Order: sequence, then structure tokens, then C-alpha cells
Amino acid sequence: MKNKIGQKELVEKLSDFKSDDKTYVHRISDNWQFRLSQGCFFVRESANAYWLFDLMLSYQSSTTLKGVLFQEWSIRQVKNGYLQIICKDRSNDIRIAQIVKKRKFPIDDLTIYITNNHALLKSEY
Repeated sequence: MKNKIGQKELVEKLSDFKSDDKTYVHRISDNWQFRLSQGCFFVRESANAYWLFDLMLSYQSSTTLKGVLFQEWSIRQVKNGYLQIICKDRSNDIRIAQIVKKRKFPIDDLTIYITNNHALLKSEY
């Protein structure tokens, strides 16, 4: 699925994804992996966002997220080519907040949920 598409088409397709049983594995190692929904797989491949899923996965064993069964990850474009990444728990408490240098990420605003070791787009939850 390495065919890159334009930003407008990519963003339009995001709302097309609905809950589905088909999943893909994203892994850093055998011990560090989670499942991706079809929508998250689409984002990873179409937006070349392996780095984003690596980042979210790298936090899963941290004490900050230990025992947090529901996570809401918000990725937003901010000024000067940076992305703001925030992870909140079910109580809306911020668990992770960081700014990263923009990595040619074509989506201005994206929400990904992680629950039961499964990453899903908002439309798939």
C-alpha cells in the first residue's frame, strides 16, 4: 500500500473507515507490538507515519501509561512546522504531552484511540 495520495484525498478517506475485524500488527520488537485497525494501517502507510505508531508504542510500557486501558491520542499541527501530541486517559487526564518537529505529516488534526492493545481511528471506535 505504498501508493502515496494527496493530503485532501487522505483526509477525506479517514472518515470512511468503520469498525472491522481485520487488523495489522505494528511492532518495534517481538515484545513491543500492538494491533492496528484498517484505518490506522491506512494512516501509517499513506502518510508514511511509522514514526507516529512507533512513538505511541514506545510509551505503552512506561509508568505513565501502565494500567491505562483506554488512551486518546491527539495529533495536531501547531505553528512553525511542529506537531503537538497529547495522550489522555478515560478521565480526560493528560498522561503524555509533547511537541515534535513536523515529519511531513499531511493531517492537521487526528485522533487515535488505543484500547486493549489495539489502535483505532475515532470513526472506528
